[in-house]
Amino acid sequence: MRILFVLALFALAVECEAQDIIIRRAELPPPTTFAGLKQLSGPLPSGPCAFPSVSLSVDSLSPIALGDSATLRLPPGWRTSPLHPSDDEHTRTRLAAPGDNRVLIERQRNGASGRLFLMYGSGELPEGATCSLERGQTGAIWTFYLPDPQDTTGVRKYVALGSVITPAGFWYSVTLWTSSAADQSRLASILTEAMLLPSP
Repeated sequence: MRILFVLALFALAVECEAQDIIIRRAELPPPTTFAGLKQLSGPLPSGPCAFPSVSLSVDSLSPIALGDSATLRLPPGWRTSPLHPSDDEHTRTRLAAPGDNRVLIERQRNGASGRLFLMYGSGELPEGATCSLERGQTGAIWTFYLPDPQDTTGVRKYVALGSVITPAGFWYSVTLWTSSAADQSRLASILTEAMLLPSP
């Protein structure tokens, strides 16, 4: 009887080792409206964004192809920059912005993930200033962060994280690295206006 019991345990152990354990990330449809974007987890806006006024002359804008095949029209001085080795070329686009600033735009397709937030190198979760801009079904939520006080090496120490719902109903995450708070607000304003332009 003891021999049969040991053989049964051995067979069970072999069967368990043969089974693959698969962990799947939860998948939900992404938001397609600004109302849906506001329901995602993330920093809560304290009010409307007080962006500096920008005027985009449609005739002067140049098209830039995004990784997901959409097109973004931006003023002169913006250009694409090389992707990092870990970037997904079908969802991510990197831009060099005026003033030697940098931008990452990423198409988001999983509504189970919330909006981005920043963590300093020390592991601290900083409090940023979060605002929103709503235009009917479209809009943006931005969080602006002060530089990490322990970072003494970076040139572009100001980080802004945005989530945008475009007129096409696409959700994009935008990361903006700038050398000053003034550039932070100005470039976020330009990006928001450009991404909320209707398709030509």
